[in-house]
Amino acid sequence: ALLAVFATSLLLIACPSPGDTTLSAEKACKGNARFTLKQNPGSSAANPTYTLTVADCVRIITPGEFAAAPATTSTTANTRLTALGASPTAKVTAIELPESLIRIERMAFAVHQNVIGELTIPPSVEYIGSGAFYRLSSASALEPVNLNFAPNSKLKFIGSQAFFNARIRAFPRLPQSLETVEENAFRTVDIPGQVSNFVIPENVKKLGDRALEMSATFQGPLTIESPHLVRTPADTAAAKRGSLGDAIFSFLATGVSPFTQIILHKTVFDSYTQADLDDIFGRGVISYVDIADKTTRLTK
Repeated sequence: ALLAVFATSLLLIACPSPGDTTLSAEKACKGNARFTLKQNPGSSAANPTYTLTVADCVRIITPGEFAAAPATTSTTANTRLTALGASPTAKVTAIELPESLIRIERMAFAVHQNVIGELTIPPSVEYIGSGAFYRLSSASALEPVNLNFAPNSKLKFIGSQAFFNARIRAFPRLPQSLETVEENAFRTVDIPGQVSNFVIPENVKKLGDRALEMSATFQGPLTIESPHLVRTPADTAAAKRGSLGDAIFSFLATGVSPFTQIILHKTVFDSYTQADLDDIFGRGVISYVDIADKTTRLTK
């Protein structure tokens, strides 16, 4: 009887239901069928440019799948993008991701420093793993990546160092669906222009240490729409400060806040000490304002 139950279980695992299109599509999507790398029309052999297109059958980009080099001992370098290594001047002007995509796993595109074009994260993506776009950029500061999150995004999680040391043309608005941004997610991201009116969406429940410590000039207020970023009774001095980590923004060198005004919920403001707020947002002439009416000053 036990053998019969075990055999039945194996059949259920091996045979997806007729409606299970995710598994059947992934099984039919193997090897180079998962992507195409085509040289752009008009680009020369001496200075080739490419478009990388991930196939519609792909639901998950696997760990290190397009990594240029191993960035950790757990990631193995692969040769999927060998055409890019054929010429030191080869560059990618676009990474096209399908709307079938749900997850981008750790180190998926790590250490590609020859990407100069468009990268839009499709609305279907819910998870971006640690180091997924680690050091994604051009070697030239004049050729940053144009990163965007598509409208109606379902993105919930951005892992640690996901965009660490990337070079981005302008910082995109974070999706409303976002819940977690792990430590160092955007640390040392190089942005040539100013970041204006920065907004933390209302569903965010965690911002890790130095999550948004960018090489950028912030202009205008910081608005924290989320009421969830509070310190709880279980937090201790040795732990992270509630849902907000240390030195979240770009002020490591001086300790001075890049913002002159921070708009947030009174419950969030009240849950931290002044010392905590200084560690989280930096010291300086900061005006804390209640988001309820955007005029009431909050003071300790």
